[in-house]
Amino acid sequence: MTSQAPEQIHRQYLNRFADIDLPDLARRMGVDMDEDSLLLPYYDSIYRVSERGILCPDYREPPPAVKSVLCRYLINFPQTPPQSQEWTAYRDLPNAAPYAGDFRATVEMPLARVFTGKRLELLTSCAAVGGFTPTDGFDYDASMVFPALPHMDVLLLFNDADETFPSKCLLLFEENAHELLDMESLVVVAWRLAWLLFTMSGMDVPEE
Repeated sequence: MTSQAPEQIHRQYLNRFADIDLPDLARRMGVDMDEDSLLLPYYDSIYRVSERGILCPDYREPPPAVKSVLCRYLINFPQTPPQSQEWTAYRDLPNAAPYAGDFRATVEMPLARVFTGKRLELLTSCAAVGGFTPTDGFDYDASMVFPALPHMDVLLLFNDADETFPSKCLLLFEENAHELLDMESLVVVAWRLAWLLFTMSGMDVPEE
């Protein structure tokens, strides 16, 4: 989903980690350090980031797409963390237009299709990967917020099918999401959530 191979991106960013003050970055993000490793939450997992690279909680190598997104996020994290803003559709983010069709076809439509008639299963899967009910009310059959990364939340809205309309699923970002990740990476972040929900529901879906 990115214009460069994820492993190529990882190598490029790994070369820049030596110039990053990881304890300072952890402070700005509001996350913890474990010795020389920054502990970075990404949905329901915490990855270890050091000058040597990025590791899964069990010290395995993460999939290339995960490493690519986390590298971009770490390198681009601003000096002042962005404040929470209003929710917006992916297509309405700056420079998202070229990727909006893929976002709909590969993330939102499959989620709607898989969880048609399975609202309770969707809610159970959402809770299992850290989703919580938003404080604001939404006129949907289900609404859940996910802390994707520090200072980056994703909102899922779902309406089940009825006699008039098919099921519908939307994934929304905060208006400032483009300050933390490029548009291609945001598609990968959304797909990661879809993959987690599919997996929690018992589907066998490739991780990348």
